[in-house]
This record gives sequence, C-alpha cells and structure tokens, in this order.
Amino acid sequence: MAAHVFEESLILTGSAGRYQLEIGDTWEGQRGKAYGGFAAAAVLRAAGLMSSASRPASFTCQFLRPVALMVPCQFDVASLRRGRTSDLLSVSVSQSGKPALHGLVRTVDESTGPESQPARRPVLVDPTSLPRDVDVMRSYGWRASKLAQYIECRMDMDTAAAGGHTAWQRLGEGIVYDDPFLEAGRYLMLLDNAAPAIVNQAGYFWGPRRKELPWGFANLDLLVHFHVARGTDWLFMDSEVITGSGGLSSAQTQVWSDSAELLATSISQIHFLPITG
Repeated sequence: MAAHVFEESLILTGSAGRYQLEIGDTWEGQRGKAYGGFAAAAVLRAAGLMSSASRPASFTCQFLRPVALMVPCQFDVASLRRGRTSDLLSVSVSQSGKPALHGLVRTVDESTGPESQPARRPVLVDPTSLPRDVDVMRSYGWRASKLAQYIECRMDMDTAAAGGHTAWQRLGEGIVYDDPFLEAGRYLMLLDNAAPAIVNQAGYFWGPRRKELPWGFANLDLLVHFHVARGTDWLFMDSEVITGSGGLSSAQTQVWSDSAELLATSISQIHFLPITG
C-alpha cells in the first residue's frame, strides 16, 4: 500500500533529540495555522524517536501558541526518566525562536497484568450509513477544510442535534500502522476535537443558531491515555462535556475501534472568550 500523506508528513529530520519539521498546508486548522491534533501527533512522533520503550502509554500537551504552516519547527526531546520498561520524555516545540507546544510522553514495553473491560460500550453503526462531513458542511453553507481531502469523516447528526459530538474517521481503507507511535498519532487527530461537543450542547454548532456563535475558543491542553496499541481503519470518536463555567469548559473524548474496543481516552480544557466587534 502506498504511503499516506499522514505518515509522510511526520518524517522528522535531525538526530539525538533535536529534530526539525515543517508542517504543510495539508494540515491546516484555523486559517494559516496547523491543526492541533496533527501538531500533537508530531510531538508524539518525536518522542518515539528517542524512546527506548516500545509504545506510548500517556501523552500530555500544553498548546502555547498556534503553529504557523510552512515555517520550520524545532523539536527538542529530553529524557526525564529511563527505566527498564518505561520512559518519560519531554518534548519542547519552538518556531521562529518562540515556544509553541510542550509535551510529556510516557512510554512502556508490553507486559502482563489484570484484564478489564469498559463498563459501557457505544452502540456502533456502519459508518458508511452516515453522511460525509463535507456534504454536511456544504448543506450548511460552510467551507470544507483541507483535511477533508485526506481524512474521510462521517458524522452522526442526531447526536449533534442532541448536544453531543460523535463521528467516524479514517485515513483510508485498510490504513492501520504497526508503529505504535504513528498509530497513536492517528488517534490524536480525533482526540484533539472536543470543542464541538461543548458548542453543540450550547446549541450553536449545527442547530439553527450555528452562525451566531458569540465566542472564540482555543484548546489549552490535552491529556491522553492510550489503551490499545493497534486499532482498525475506521475509528469512532465519542466526545461529551464534563462541565463548564467562567470561560473554561472540559470535555472527555473516547476513541473506539470498529469492533467496540476502547483505544484511547482524553480530557481537554477549552478556553472561551467573547467575540467583540
């Protein structure tokens, strides 16, 4: 199978904990800026190049400023702890001499331990029975993002209308990575997408008030626990609001395989500010 633009875009240059990457406009989020989920995947990829353990266990990232597209980024990776079976790595990302992201990545080797199952599993439907996000956005008069050219996304509009946010996503048919750091990076593309659940619950995103959103918002941080190292090509994302007040809202997101295996869980803190003018 030919390489997808996702893994091609995550090829970092450099060595010994100092790496460089220029994020192209394929991964545009806000206009002229990199989508946060892809920037997080690059942080995880950089940690993987220095880890002596085989797979990521947890990931936390502070978003310090937006990452501009087509401008080189410097990734500085330092080992904070190197044990027999686990590592803790710090990843600092700068651009034009200014800090942009800071991440901590815990990695582990496979081992044995107690087996447990999620208390609740989602009821999954065939993703191809749901509308594509590009068609939904076109029907609402919104411009589809560039990401839609490279990531197939199917949206559950009933959940959105009820104040939640669920969706299916895949890079392409059969694309699943043996490299646990690339595979976990694929999950991050969904896990850094909690804000829609919050504005859905407030009644602004897909409902009749969708063009009246009175706030701008930014993801301050992302905390992720990775549960399973390898999933399926279709990934199911289920995001729900935890609470919100005083301009801060928290949301939890889960990513599942198409066989209802829980792959990763995240919590995000979103900062809202009123739009003026």
